[in-house]
Amino acid sequence: MSATNVLGSSADVYVQFIHTEGVTHSSNISLAPCTKIELKVTAQAGGDAQLFGITSSGRKNATSTKDLFTKTVTRWNPASSFCKGI
Repeated sequence: MSATNVLGSSADVYVQFIHTEGVTHSSNISLAPCTKIELKVTAQAGGDAQLFGITSSGRKNATSTKDLFTKTVTRWNPASSFCKGI
């Protein structure tokens, strides 16, 4: 370990939003055509730190990520109890 590694320190922090979407259609031979749309948003925060040449968990390029919240929205087309029951 050199003197420059011992004195070097760095920290990174980030926030990210992950957006996913899924669409499901009923088959063509069903009694009524139905579509289900599901949207999911997850917010995450994370970071890593290096002080005196040692990372936060003792490994190089170590990071820590935590979910802040997850929100799921489901929409049916048409919005009938028949489609929701399939």
